[in-house]
Amino acid sequence: MKHFELFKNLEHMKNNFIIYVYKDIINRTAYVGLTNNLKQRHSGHKRKGTVYNYFNNININIPNPEIIFDNLSLEEASQKETEVYYIFKNDNWIMLNNVYNLGMVGTYHKKFWNK
Repeated sequence: MKHFELFKNLEHMKNNFIIYVYKDIINRTAYVGLTNNLKQRHSGHKRKGTVYNYFNNININIPNPEIIFDNLSLEEASQKETEVYYIFKNDNWIMLNNVYNLGMVGTYHKKFWNK
């Protein structure tokens, strides 16, 4: 993919990013995420991955994600995802996230940079 195509693709998503959280209030366990398409991302979480594995292992249906912030730029969203993660963590929630992936916009990292 050419560089101008990458920026063209990201430009149409400007201020379209969302920070969301899945919460298991009983066990004080959470997962904080970042996306520009919550419906698609939620569908993915319901099929596989950390959120799916956690809720499947405790035999609870995956709840709907709670939107924490929306209408963020990519840069703002990357920063806010990390901030929200640490708000939960510092309040003694068990976090399902891999801390090394915070703020990296993993889907876009894989989609655009590994071609």
